[in-house]
Amino acid sequence: MAKKVTISRYVSDKTKLQLWVKAGGRCQFKGCNENLLKDDLSYADINNAHIAHIIDVNEKTHRYSDDPNIEKNELPNLMLLCQKHHRLIDNEEEKEYTIEKLTEYKKEHETRVLNLTSIKENVKTNVLFYLSRIGRFQPSLGFNEAKEVLTNKSLFPNSDPIEMGIKNSTIQDDDPLYWIVEERNLVESFQTKVLRVFENSTVKHFSCFALAPQPLLIRLGTLIPDLYTVDVYQKHREPDTWEWQDESDSFTDFNIVEPTNTTGVPVLNLSLSASVTNDRITNVLEGSLSIWTLTIPHPNNNFLKHPKILGKYRESLRLLFNRIKEVHGHDALLRVFPCMPNSASIEFGRVWMPKADLSLEIYDERDGFKKAITINRD
Repeated sequence: MAKKVTISRYVSDKTKLQLWVKAGGRCQFKGCNENLLKDDLSYADINNAHIAHIIDVNEKTHRYSDDPNIEKNELPNLMLLCQKHHRLIDNEEEKEYTIEKLTEYKKEHETRVLNLTSIKENVKTNVLFYLSRIGRFQPSLGFNEAKEVLTNKSLFPNSDPIEMGIKNSTIQDDDPLYWIVEERNLVESFQTKVLRVFENSTVKHFSCFALAPQPLLIRLGTLIPDLYTVDVYQKHREPDTWEWQDESDSFTDFNIVEPTNTTGVPVLNLSLSASVTNDRITNVLEGSLSIWTLTIPHPNNNFLKHPKILGKYRESLRLLFNRIKEVHGHDALLRVFPCMPNSASIEFGRVWMPKADLSLEIYDERDGFKKAITINRD
């Protein structure tokens, strides 16, 4: 009678803790890195961890060894995996994943975790998400997508993203109530979430990823104090990425076009992503208008390839704000008609100075321009 083989899978609590720490709480399968204590979409707390044996305890598998000297339930022989990859290596493609391959996966992952957990505070960043309905489109952005962009810049998230914006809002942006609700939520979220992090965290750097109607992005920019070090990222269309592109791409400087009539109501035409013709503005505003324009030679929605271009934009905008104030005085109300990328909208609000610049009345384009929000100077 053949001797019955006893299969033991017992792993001590001490060994489990060591494994969790060395894995950083993430799946050790090459290329996965799933957070095993957090759902990637909802950020809900879960436990999706499986402890897998490299040299298996099951004699029916190809990774089995009957060598009595191998401590199969000890740390060197264990991997932390998500459910999908545990099933993959043990059932679906078991023969593909050899002892040597899994050992290499474990070593690479644990080395990376050790390096990342050794990073200093000055390369950490607080990730800021602001997503709001644009027409019938509800933008989405995964944390992994943002982390990949930051890692390529040698920046590392300090924690889960700080999320602002109303998820799954049913109010359309052609409803006047939309602007009231969204602006109030934005201001309150910034005060309760972002300011709290700034006051309590040792990490004072922020990385901002935002997709929302331009008036709200401008409002977001006005909320960010100069004390903050903030990198604003741009969602590109070609290629489809949040990564900044090659700075060698050709770019012509911004052009400021002053009005011939400087005695009318001051209006700012921001024709960057596309051209906003003056007749589209005069269809909305009556009376004598002084239309100032900031533009580029060939407006398009993919010109903002590199942060240096964003820096040139900020310089041009600062000059323009000063010039408009010089001509129209401090107490005028500046009507703003924006057609520009999301990062430029945020930087517009950051350049604007609440104690020095004109109050703003911002319009949004939806089957013609309509007044959206007003931002008053202090």
